[in-house]
Amino acid sequence: MPAGAVTYCLIGLAVAAATLPAARAEEPLHRILSAKDGASICYHRLYDTDHLRRNPRQQTTEALLSFKYDGKDGTHIERIMLTRRGRQPVLYIAGSCVWSETANVDTSGNLMIKSFGKNAGYGCIALTTPGSAEEGGVLLIDLAADGKALTLHLDSPIYAHRGSDKRGVGDYLKLGPADRVFRLTRTEAAACRALEENLPDLP
Repeated sequence: MPAGAVTYCLIGLAVAAATLPAARAEEPLHRILSAKDGASICYHRLYDTDHLRRNPRQQTTEALLSFKYDGKDGTHIERIMLTRRGRQPVLYIAGSCVWSETANVDTSGNLMIKSFGKNAGYGCIALTTPGSAEEGGVLLIDLAADGKALTLHLDSPIYAHRGSDKRGVGDYLKLGPADRVFRLTRTEAAACRALEENLPDLP
């Protein structure tokens, strides 16, 4: 990929208390990640040539997700990287998510992302700018009880911010059906180190 071709899409994710109920004490992450500032776990998926050949519309070739504990307010910071085919820019998504038994239910009682298939999970709201109350889309994370795997569900369109320093021009990113659900497995924390360093403005 030529220099400058990679676009860093940073999406600030936060869940407003008025939108999602408070997290339950025994959320899945509490079983596998200590409540220590900076503690983190990493999830990864690399799609092989056969898979991509069978799914020609899927543009994502690799997905990486980091959960990192923020001791300041007890939240968890999620960073997501999606590498895509050819010279398409790598996408970075980052922010904060809250676990709730009704994360996938809107104020009218409807499912926000139907592919999620249930109510409980980590609910996240993508923001157009860090600290803004303007919503830029929804994403949900279904973390297995044993922590060995998770499924990431992305809304579309979802707001993408150009530039890892969060000062570039932002826009809404349209994702095809084949690039909205990703099943990842847990890997060594070191695999997410570069991802976390690429988004230094977060805790």
